[in-house]
Parts: sequence; C-alpha cells; structure tokens
Amino acid sequence: MSPRNRVLLVVFVLLGAAALAVLQPWRGDAFARTAARVRPLFPELDERRQTIARIEIDSGAASTRLELTDAGWIVRDRFDHPADGTRLADLVDVLAALDDREIVATEPASFATYEVREGDGTRVRVWDREGRLLADLIGGALRHQDVLPGGPALFEFYVRPAARDLVLLTQEWHVPSARPEDWILGRFLPPDAVSKIRWIQRDDRQSDQDWRVVRDETTGAAAPEGGAPHWRMVAPEDRPALDYAAESTAFTLSSMRAADAAGRLAEGATEPAAEFGFSTDVFRAGMGEGSFEIHLGAPAGDGGHYAWVPGNPFVYVLGDFEVGQLRQPVAAMLPGGD
Repeated sequence: MSPRNRVLLVVFVLLGAAALAVLQPWRGDAFARTAARVRPLFPELDERRQTIARIEIDSGAASTRLELTDAGWIVRDRFDHPADGTRLADLVDVLAALDDREIVATEPASFATYEVREGDGTRVRVWDREGRLLADLIGGALRHQDVLPGGPALFEFYVRPAARDLVLLTQEWHVPSARPEDWILGRFLPPDAVSKIRWIQRDDRQSDQDWRVVRDETTGAAAPEGGAPHWRMVAPEDRPALDYAAESTAFTLSSMRAADAAGRLAEGATEPAAEFGFSTDVFRAGMGEGSFEIHLGAPAGDGGHYAWVPGNPFVYVLGDFEVGQLRQPVAAMLPGGD
C-alpha cells in the first residue's frame, strides 16, 4: 500500500470513528434516543395517584383548596362543598403527562421573561396523605395558540417545576381555574334529564304567574311540523302550550349548573336562613315516578339569585340567564304570547 493510500485509510478510519461516537447507532435512531432521555416532570405523581389528598391552585388573584375527606373530595373554600371529580382527575392527568422534552431555558434570570417566577402565572401543588409534595408546577406565559378549522384549539405554554431551574414549552398544559366556585360539583340533574321530563310547574309567589305544562304523550317528540303540539298547558287554563317555551324550560332545568355556593344550612336546619330571601319562585319537574324541585330566593350580590334544592344542605347562586329562562310568565308559555 502506498503512503498516500495509508494516509487516506487512516483518515477514513478516524472519520468513521467520529461518526460512530456522535451517532451511536447501537442506541437507536435520533427519535428513539430523544425518547429515552425524556422523563416525566413529576414521576411519583402517577405512581401515587391513589394517595393524593390535597391540591392547591393559586393564581395570585384567586386560590382554591381541594381536599380528600371521608365523604370524598371537597372545595374547602366553599363551605366544604363536594368537588367536581371529573375536573380534578383531568388536572392530575395533565400534570402526570408533563415531561422535560422541550427545554427552553435553565437560567433563573430568564424566569421573568417566561412568567414562571414564584408569584407569576398559576401555581398548582399536589400532596399525598402523608404530606409529601408530589407535584409543584408554575404555569407561565402563553407562547402560541392555533385554532384549526374544524379542530380543537392548540395552545403552547411555558411551565416550570417550582423546585427546578428548568423552563419548558408544552402543549399539554391547560391553565386550571383558581376560583373555588369553578370547582364545586354544581349540576343538579344529569345531562339526559331533558328527554325524561314529562311535566313542569311554576309556583310564583310574587306576581301570580303560576302555570303547569305537560308533555303530550300522544304525539311524542317527533310529531310532524304543523301537527299536534308536544306540550300542553293544564293550568291556569287547558290549551296547547308553546313547544319552544316548554322545551327551553326543560333544557334549562336539565342543564342548570350553580354559578357558586353561597352558604350552608345551619346544623339541624331544614331550610335556608331568612337572609337568602326564600322562596320567590318554586319550580318542579316530573321525571317518571320521581320529581325535581328548586326554589329561587332574593337577588345575589352582583348577579343571579339564590337557589336551593330541598334536601340539599347548600344555598347556591344561579346566573341571571338561567333565572330568566325559568321565570316565564303564563303568556310566554302560550302560542302568540309575549
């Protein structure tokens, strides 16, 4: 072999060795190697999910404490009202899915830029029964949002594990509300109740606008346009009711969600305190052999009215829209009415 070829062979060997050292093909392709390095931000969270006992959410402007008791999850800041377990599980799912895939900064000096300092953004902390901190995250600034035609909106947020000098960019994070009222289990009826409501009755204790409408069982919900009405008023008079008004009221009752919990009945009390102004109206709906009843009270502060369901220990706030949809006068329930 000539000296020139020996030199070329050495160069080739050195280049090949350098390429192997960089690419390391025995460790898989670039994607596989990246995936192997990715770690969850809170590795204990998913493993110890069943031991979670307390979650705190703080946005600076508002804060919420969710705690597990013998009776289940409660919103401590709302008279120990039962918490929305579905929303709570979704939050834990999001935290457990976060990983260190896309690191954008590691210097504390940059935290202000990404709004991930203590006191910035929304902070979420999760503890187990033994008081061990399983997750502590600061959700920071929104970097990008994209609304795809016919698809979901995509958001990218900066986040930081509070105990680490690590800023990440992720699409997994969804900013949770820090307002206690948003975490109460506020639905009164299941979503499919609208199809089960057979009659609705209003007892107006202020302006004599009592009425009762019943679903016409002889026509059903699929009656042809121009055919017999689906609903009939039976009080204060017997005549066809306005289908849209009756169906709208049934939908409002079935989809109603409390805007807030305003208080709790005193121990041993069977009805709310006089300060809530009950009852101005009582609405009842029949569903098979059962029925649902809700009372409206006085106006509640900046909007809505107090509401109470007999047998329930909490006083709620219903929004103005729901109250307006329920408080239909007799004429509005009839064809040609105002």
